[in-house]
Amino acid sequence: MDAKTLILGNSRDAREIAEELLEKDGDVIVAMPVGIQHTGLFDDLHAEGKTGKLEILPVAGSFSCSGSVGRFSLTFNGDDKPVTRTVSSIVIADEVERKPNFSLYGVGASSGVASLSQVY
Repeated sequence: MDAKTLILGNSRDAREIAEELLEKDGDVIVAMPVGIQHTGLFDDLHAEGKTGKLEILPVAGSFSCSGSVGRFSLTFNGDDKPVTRTVSSIVIADEVERKPNFSLYGVGASSGVASLSQVY
């Protein structure tokens, strides 16, 4: 695989996707908010056995994206100045926040009522 993939997010899912792509000789850019990139979640992905290249890209605020499948051009607000990258695919893998919505169905939390997030 010679394509470059952008992963937006710093979740465990983002890490697993990056690891799989790197093992298959894919180049990966992980874009995450400035200050969050030092959580250590992606540290061991630079280890031996990974044939693809990993870039952790700290971004501040918004970004622009143009193009179509196979060739996207993105411009991020970096630490000091805009940063431009070209990728063939984009994955959004942010943290999942699950909240029961009992009130939507007119029920309340009890031992007889469970949300799907509690079941899975």
